[in-house]
Amino acid sequence: MSLRNSKLHAASRLKGWGYLSSVISVLMLGIVSLKTAWEDPLLATCLATGVVTAIVGMLLRWRSHRIHEQAEAAFTSRQV
Repeated sequence: MSLRNSKLHAASRLKGWGYLSSVISVLMLGIVSLKTAWEDPLLATCLATGVVTAIVGMLLRWRSHRIHEQAEAAFTSRQV
């Protein structure tokens, strides 16, 4: 593995850990807010929808990053 690929792999791992920490923080904030939101069905629905869409959005961004990295690696390997 070249130095460039090693740095890209480390950056990709770091980005993955960042998205994972964001998912965990969204879940924790949702859990804390649930007690208050539970009293109002609309508020509870909005909270649940917000948590789910935030997590799905982070997963989509992470997946698009992985696809981009794989495409770049494939392109680089064809150039050599």
